[in-house]
Amino acid sequence: MMHAWLRLNGYNMLDRHVAEGICCVMSYMWLDFEMISGSGSNVASSSSSSSSIPYRKSQRSLFERKLAEYCKYYLKNRKLPIYGDGFREGYAAVLKYGLKNVLNHIKLKGRFPC
Repeated sequence: MMHAWLRLNGYNMLDRHVAEGICCVMSYMWLDFEMISGSGSNVASSSSSSSSIPYRKSQRSLFERKLAEYCKYYLKNRKLPIYGDGFREGYAAVLKYGLKNVLNHIKLKGRFPC
């Protein structure tokens, strides 16, 4: 999905390690979000009406949590430079500058910020 998003939003001529790296970063962040939002601790409502019934996202199973942790571990520790080094460089940049700033920098410069 992230590859398509990059293309549709004008990120056309990226080096492969930058494109793969930021896509892996987004996968990692999505896994984090899904595990947090699916924890059962957030109450949401389907409309703003006071008569609507709030619902809770179901708690993630042990299998789902372990699978997400494995996938995150795999993303962080991949040996292939295009994916592993790209992820590590991109993730460090996102931690330092924030996702929006990193995406803006990539769009302007075609690389991760230093």
